[in-house]
Amino acid sequence: MATEVKYDWKDWLAFLLPAMVIGGWGCLVLHLYSQGKLGLLQHPRFHGITFGAGVALVLLTLAYPFVKDPEPGQTIGSLARELLKALALLLPIFLIMLFPLNGTSGDWIMNQSYKIRQPPPAGNDATPPKWLTSTNNRAPSTATVLDLIAASENHKWRGMMDGRRVKILGQWVPDDKDKGMFRLVRIFMYCCVADASPVVLKIRGAAPKEPSGNWVWVTGIVKVGPPQMAPVIQLEKIESAPAPKDIFLY
Repeated sequence: MATEVKYDWKDWLAFLLPAMVIGGWGCLVLHLYSQGKLGLLQHPRFHGITFGAGVALVLLTLAYPFVKDPEPGQTIGSLARELLKALALLLPIFLIMLFPLNGTSGDWIMNQSYKIRQPPPAGNDATPPKWLTSTNNRAPSTATVLDLIAASENHKWRGMMDGRRVKILGQWVPDDKDKGMFRLVRIFMYCCVADASPVVLKIRGAAPKEPSGNWVWVTGIVKVGPPQMAPVIQLEKIESAPAPKDIFLY
């Protein structure tokens, strides 16, 4: 006759800790997805895969008690070791809850400026984008920092850009080399937040009076220089702006 195994509270707690860790990570992924915060961590093309992984983790947590049995005979010492492991694995979740993901500050941008990346150039035979072909130059063409930097790599498009009035959204930071200019920045993400880095456009004119890192709309005239130089915007108007729903460019 089989002997009935009895489990005490230490056995059950040690048994449930792995499921709590797996479930915690699954719930965090689903929470970030539901709140639209995954865009602060990775490229949107991966969101579906990440959501699926979060669902799988939650389902695995629910199935865990049915596929594994507790190990009897847990001691206070062994339970303490398991608790430490679980807390270490749950620590990132606590940090994200304590310090929510809200975007990028001016200080972060300044600290990242050493690894500014240029986007890949468009081919000279490519069709110009709509913002570059508008014939109404009284109304500014809405473009992104990335649009202008990419277009400046195309010999044909450089001539089309020169003198064009544009309106661009970005975070402003001071230019530490020229006090008569400031920089308008957007963060470009290839894959995930680990490879995100600033794409910068220089604005000639008085810097905004609001704190560095704030979002602004800049309206001005594109000035194109030598081929090896990025275009500069001659400032006409600057307006405060709320942060966009998606702070990254892709």
